[in-house]
Amino acid sequence: MSHHITIQIQDTRATRSVQDIENLLHAVHAQPEKLSHVEVDWSRSSYCNVLIGADHPSKLWAELSKLIAGQDTFNWIRHHWIVAVEGKSGWNDYSLVAHFDPSVPLDIRR
Repeated sequence: MSHHITIQIQDTRATRSVQDIENLLHAVHAQPEKLSHVEVDWSRSSYCNVLIGADHPSKLWAELSKLIAGQDTFNWIRHHWIVAVEGKSGWNDYSLVAHFDPSVPLDIRR
């Protein structure tokens, strides 16, 4: 059963946002975790949502976040995103795993 990671990227009107989102999508597709789907919703003018479906989203996020943390390519996007991982009960028990505002408390993985 597929669960999701949602990455909301703020300030998509910034010049470099499209390239950085494209880099993020390449990183997602390069992960060994099997993906059921990847959707990008550009329907809002100031942010976009990237929805990633995977059987093990927590495992996928652990690997993806390690890759992203180690690369300067993702500096801008890390300062503009909110990332949530769907839990075993769907969005009823999601975890907030990354936020551009360091004062926002993150959830410890369940």
